Amino acid sequence: MSIIDPEVIHKGEKGLLSSILTSLDMYQIEKLFNKNYNLSLKEKLELKKGDIVVYNNQIAYKLGFSAVATFSLLMDKMGYYQGFTKPNDLFLSNAEKNDLENSITDFELIRVKEAEFLDSLAATINTRRIIEFFQKVFKLKTNGIVIYKDGDIIVFNGRVAYKLVFDIEVNFSLYLDRNGKHIELAISEDVQRIPRDVNE
Repeated sequence: MSIIDPEVIHKGEKGLLSSILTSLDMYQIEKLFNKNYNLSLKEKLELKKGDIVVYNNQIAYKLGFSAVATFSLLMDKMGYYQGFTKPNDLFLSNAEKNDLENSITDFELIRVKEAEFLDSLAATINTRRIIEFFQKVFKLKTNGIVIYKDGDIIVFNGRVAYKLVFDIEVNFSLYLDRNGKHIELAISEDVQRIPRDVNE
């Protein structure tokens, strides 16, 4: 038998979570994300849900975020997956040639044709496979949309490889203890009660 109107609890929790949100250091959350997943976030974090939960037998504040992460997929000349890297990881590239005096063809034409070639690779790649590899490697939930941004032809392990840069929306949860300290950064599936939308 309820001894208080549940709506009073709901409104109180919403106010408490809103206060916590206004004091969050988003830069620190981005650093934690980068440290845990070796991925950089491209856009500002968006809070999706918040809740008060039990985590490791203690009260915790669970904040569910959505953000766009950028990653590079490497594949060989046979189309086999070679791994993921950060887009700014340095590799040897044809684009690094600076000696234009000895050019015997238009380097701009080469760049345009390389970009067209890489665009065609990205257009035919199986995005479902990319998502499967991504979720297996990074243990993050995605919204299922992968957007091609850029590409390059590189030297990887002494061989020609294609580096394709993608954006992907990821979802993760941040757990804070009652002192505001970070407990865990995790995928957004492990809840002990149904989370409430903070914006309700």
